[in-house]
Amino acid sequence: MKNRNRLISHLRTSFFLVFCSLACAVLLSCQTHITNLSTRASVETGQGVAIAGFIITGTQSRQVVIRGLGPTLTQDGVSGALADPFLSLFDSKGKVLWNNNNWKDSQQAGIQATGLAPPNDLESAILQDLEPGNYTAILSGRNNTTGIGLVEIYRL
Repeated sequence: MKNRNRLISHLRTSFFLVFCSLACAVLLSCQTHITNLSTRASVETGQGVAIAGFIITGTQSRQVVIRGLGPTLTQDGVSGALADPFLSLFDSKGKVLWNNNNWKDSQQAGIQATGLAPPNDLESAILQDLEPGNYTAILSGRNNTTGIGLVEIYRL
């Protein structure tokens, strides 16, 4: 059952990445851009973490907010939500650009100024100016906890 759940989680992540790639290609040809992407996933440990890849295109850097939500999902009736999300941002070479456990621990003023502060103090958020390139956000549970989580990427 554990391997089946892990496979389903990977399939959902793969579908999300393919969908986002297709959506970006279509929208770029229409001279518009995506301002928000999100995916809900079963966040496991090890290889079962939630992975959201995204690309910054063009020639200018873009400011983004990346959020990892869990406790807030219970307000929408999601049972088994990830109790304490941990969010990491990586560049295309696998270098960690930023980690965040509780969003108020760092960047609180900047994140609040965007109007995108997570509703729960245990949730994670990262505010970064990113150069054009490929990036990966990984959502896991603090201390190897598991549950349903939401990864959101906002272009400001």
